[in-house]
Amino acid sequence: LVLAAIVMASIDSPLASLTASFVTDIYKPLVRADAPERHYLVLARASVAVFGLLLAGIAYVFSSFDKMLWLAFKIGGLTFGSLLGVFLLGLLTQRRANRANLAAMVAMVLVNFVLLLTNEGASLLGVPLSAFLPRIAWSWMVVIGTAGTFGLGWVLGPILDPGLPGEPSPGKL
Repeated sequence: LVLAAIVMASIDSPLASLTASFVTDIYKPLVRADAPERHYLVLARASVAVFGLLLAGIAYVFSSFDKMLWLAFKIGGLTFGSLLGVFLLGLLTQRRANRANLAAMVAMVLVNFVLLLTNEGASLLGVPLSAFLPRIAWSWMVVIGTAGTFGLGWVLGPILDPGLPGEPSPGKL
């Protein structure tokens, strides 16, 4: 009984979040904005069941895959560093450079993707990528992505987004 309570406590939050997002952000504005509140309540309850079955099905399908958690960490390593780099750029500087931030994020995701392929033993024209690039553990990809995104975003800001508030004009770095 205690185990069931623990499991339900960890399952109900994601289901409630998915349901609230679906009803509030998708269904209400795009499908039926003028429905009574009771309609949304019934829809939310049905959505919990549908999302629960959907997530259970996904869990069942992926239960046969080995090392799924490590794959999720590796995929997260591709993007988390870029997100953290842009967050730190906005937090620690006065820069407001949307195009530069996007360019830096895309560049570092691609760099991390190549590093991930190198780690996984990929080859280019029969030659392993590890002949050209160092093999770096996937956990370092977040650090590389953060530093690279921060640096590229800071350098590219005046070039790609000149004249934005908080952005120095070119030549006045």
